[in-house]
Amino acid sequence: MNRKLGTSERFALLCDQVGSITFVSIAHLSGSLDEHALRSALDLLPQRHPLLRTRIEVIENEPVLTSENVSEIPFRVEVRRGDDHWLSETEEEINNPLPWFTGPLVRVVLLKSSDTSELLVTFCHVIGDGISGVYLMRDLLNLVGQITEGNTPEIEPFPERPPLADLLPKTTRGVRGSVKTAILLGKTLLNFARRPKKLPRDGDPFSEDRRARIIHCILPREKTEALITQCHEESTTVHGAICAAILKAAAQQICSALPDTKSITINCLSAVNLRPFFNPPLGDEVGHFISWAITPHRISEDTRFWDLARNISKAVHASIRKSEPFVFVSLLDKFTPKDVTPDNFAKQASNIYSASILVTNLGRFDMPERYGPFTLQKVHFAGANKAFSEYFNIDISTYCNTLNINFAYTDPTISPTRAAALAEDIMKTLQSVSHPG
Repeated sequence: MNRKLGTSERFALLCDQVGSITFVSIAHLSGSLDEHALRSALDLLPQRHPLLRTRIEVIENEPVLTSENVSEIPFRVEVRRGDDHWLSETEEEINNPLPWFTGPLVRVVLLKSSDTSELLVTFCHVIGDGISGVYLMRDLLNLVGQITEGNTPEIEPFPERPPLADLLPKTTRGVRGSVKTAILLGKTLLNFARRPKKLPRDGDPFSEDRRARIIHCILPREKTEALITQCHEESTTVHGAICAAILKAAAQQICSALPDTKSITINCLSAVNLRPFFNPPLGDEVGHFISWAITPHRISEDTRFWDLARNISKAVHASIRKSEPFVFVSLLDKFTPKDVTPDNFAKQASNIYSASILVTNLGRFDMPERYGPFTLQKVHFAGANKAFSEYFNIDISTYCNTLNINFAYTDPTISPTRAAALAEDIMKTLQSVSHPG
């Protein structure tokens, strides 16, 4: 591979230079995973996903993805120290940037005991998104399982892909694309003029010692199934309900810091997986194939939960129907000229996404439970963006009908105390609106 970074990839690289934006996929396994089989599997994976053996080289001030002189995917093995060991290791991983100049842009950690293991796969956001982590974890576990049982895996490679902008539908390019970009830019500026509120700061968002932190929560299977049923009855999506719980909790914190404020506007960023919308649709491959639906919402004490959930769901669907997530990829060029420096980018970053809440919901995905001699108990992901340290990030996935939610924030911009209060309020709301039976 040897090509220039696309707009989204270059944007992610700038973010990474300001503050690490790595993310981690986590698999919880019963049974001991063989580290020699893992090494063999990691050596095979780049044959299927070519971005796994790349690095970024700057040539004449232009960042380029190249597969020349890139070493094997590194992994380390640690003795598992308990059920929460994965959480501290995940925090270390998301705060430790990947060496993008030397590559590769992925690494692996195995936490191992005699009967239980956790597998952590860390990505640089330049080459992957949340759904990439799930695809890669599934492929990795398949390979390890086959190798452990003495089988020779067959690798079906994906092709090398051009930048995301080159894959966008024709309706979002050319003259029509320019018109849609201008409309979205106007909408973005109008939304900014409405002065949407952000979470109050507890500390300096550009502090040199800022650190991303994770709070892990689950909604048990019974409650998750009840929430899904309730959403159907209320004519909304699970994503809408989760975002409603998040925005209600955020609004309460914001209003408590603003005396005499009765209602506020909050912007919510919802990640949109673009793979199904390409022609033909992309397969289960690793890459940066996401964009965002940015939706503003007016919230007061009188805002009803299910009304808000429906409004969020409708707004996200309307944004996708209007191709706004596709057009947003083009809009990034307006905010990130090629001569921008990381320092200048950091100063204007919070104005690019004028929001407090960023939600990545992978939805419900099916992965086998058995992989050779071990069983997958749980799989989820976590990430943070220290370049946008004012954000409260929420990463959501549903496996075996259990909702896994990782809340990520940057300390000291958001204090651990306030982050914990936000997470607690959100989970209380989700528990209260889920009515089994």
